[in-house]
Amino acid sequence: MSLLLDDAPETVVLSSFDPLRREVARLALEKLIADGRIHPGSIESAVEEAKTAVAEAEYEAGTAAAAEAGVPGLPDVVLRRMGALKYRTSFTQNVLRHSVEVSLLMGTMAAELGLDAAQARRIGFLHDIGKAVTGDKKGAHAELGAEFLKSHGEAETV
Repeated sequence: MSLLLDDAPETVVLSSFDPLRREVARLALEKLIADGRIHPGSIESAVEEAKTAVAEAEYEAGTAAAAEAGVPGLPDVVLRRMGALKYRTSFTQNVLRHSVEVSLLMGTMAAELGLDAAQARRIGFLHDIGKAVTGDKKGAHAELGAEFLKSHGEAETV
């Protein structure tokens, strides 16, 4: 994580390859600046509050996206990982938004073909979850996502 302070007035640049760490840093920094008292204790407190806020936002985003995609019954841990995709982009597209769109398209196509639309929506919704796991482990996001979902009770077909 890098914090760049420049001569430009009222400008701070946060830089990180990890979008969740970047969001935690942004929230903590905003709180510290608003408070005006920056010292080691307030920094630690602001970071902890920001981590909690980001975790809550992840869960809320995952829950809302699953509802929009028509994918019920996902465990909380899966909803949190899906919500983490809110902070990621791939080829300039928000990955959580992409997952919802893929889910809806797959459900529609499956229904047109006389296949299980609910399962197709679930597969489409979860297809990129490995992109939220790649920071924890090394490997292809498809393999990491499949491993993560299996470890949390997802059906082999998904």
